[in-house]
Amino acid sequence: MQFWQLAYEWKWVTIEQLCLAVRHEQNHYGDITREEFTIITGQDFDL
Repeated sequence: MQFWQLAYEWKWVTIEQLCLAVRHEQNHYGDITREEFTIITGQDFDL
């Protein structure tokens, strides 16, 4: 999670790109969970 948090804070990735890294039913190989996405962005993750 630390990498993605740093990448988002430094604007290396957009929120749309970060959505692609979230692990969920359609993406079993994501790097972060929905909860971590919320911690990083302050927004809830919606498919």
